[in-house]
Amino acid sequence: MRRNEVTAVDWSRSWEKWELIPVIDQPGVYCIMNDKWDDFVKMYKSGAEYKVVDQDNCGTKEQFIFESVTHGSLVWSQVLGGSYTIASDKFGDYLANYRGDDLAGWPRADVWAITHLGFGVYHLQSDTTTQYLSMHKNRIETSDNQKKFEEFYILDAGDGKYCIQSIKWGNYLKIESDGDVSIKSICAANEFVRIEPAQHGSLVWENAISGDYTILSQSKNKYLANLDCDHLTGEDTPATWHVHHEGYGIYSLKSATTMNYLRMGKKEINTISWNRSWEKWLLTENDDGTYCLLNQKWD
Repeated sequence: MRRNEVTAVDWSRSWEKWELIPVIDQPGVYCIMNDKWDDFVKMYKSGAEYKVVDQDNCGTKEQFIFESVTHGSLVWSQVLGGSYTIASDKFGDYLANYRGDDLAGWPRADVWAITHLGFGVYHLQSDTTTQYLSMHKNRIETSDNQKKFEEFYILDAGDGKYCIQSIKWGNYLKIESDGDVSIKSICAANEFVRIEPAQHGSLVWENAISGDYTILSQSKNKYLANLDCDHLTGEDTPATWHVHHEGYGIYSLKSATTMNYLRMGKKEINTISWNRSWEKWLLTENDDGTYCLLNQKWD
């Protein structure tokens, strides 16, 4: 015990000497008083955590039961380890690293490999991207590093609920109602997540479309067509496109008529015979089942 804090150290001197003060009429119950400062050890609950501090009197929160044991330490006997899904307890969306370093609350489950590094410290690795959960001072994302920014406590809040806390910053992960993943300074009901053993691999891109499709404008009721060369038009007659999912929700779209790929330049949209960065597309699904086509190069 220091002047205003209770910690643990790897030496034993005057600050590490204690007296056990028996509580009257309660066998086996003691108050723990530091011999240097004459202060007592107190335990109290703060959010999902139980904290230990010093106190100048011996009340009910400063009383401890001492029991003999026949085993070694069980502190980390119930640690998490293996493949899990992580979902918002309030909103139900799954924590997903769907592409690159991007995180979202997702309707389909990502799977996270949770590794206990010792003393309650964990790494969380996405099965979709193989990247690690990472928290910076003002943002949360994923990274291919395994350093302090990628170390977390997983705090048991009871009833199958947990808080995920950055060791570096002390802040908590939150999955928002709109699917954003944010940082909060406290962990209460809105920040609770459910961590459950995974029965499958990542489902993030399980419904990715792939195959031959027509592309119809909902507002104009015309089909996207590439009838000759690199020209695009809207037609009454359906035109077929080969849609190929290249991974992480990134697609290429190839005209079955010209065998050219849908392409977007800085100021034009057409088709071309090769498939490079300007020919990569994100299909953003809307609530009504329609899609928006977003060029990956230019957004």
